Amino acid sequence: MREISYRAWDRINKEMVYDIQKAYDDQYGNFHERCFWDYLDPGEGNEKQYDIMQYTGLKDRKGEKIFEGDVLEICRFEEPIYKVVKYVWHGFTTSKGDNVYFPSEKRVQIVGNIYETPELMK
Repeated sequence: MREISYRAWDRINKEMVYDIQKAYDDQYGNFHERCFWDYLDPGEGNEKQYDIMQYTGLKDRKGEKIFEGDVLEICRFEEPIYKVVKYVWHGFTTSKGDNVYFPSEKRVQIVGNIYETPELMK
């Protein structure tokens, strides 16, 4: 069974927030200000603040978790190719409509994501 983990891009503060599925009490028993539901529902009349991305259950060659929205460098033959991880129906695939499964983890490396390094998608 794969690990369930989510991250969110905060559109207002322009930062990535990890492990948003964890709503917990701190050492003093105080409930943290944000919980998972806050990331999903902006509330009536409010603009969506967060873009949610799920962990694929896979890791790259450096052991980093691969999430939706990550830009991957896939080493094939001579030149590497770059693809964005997407969730489609009930599974993960890469961009460009090719619906390929991820090749060996030894040939895949995260080089950025669609929010912090959008220039990689060109």
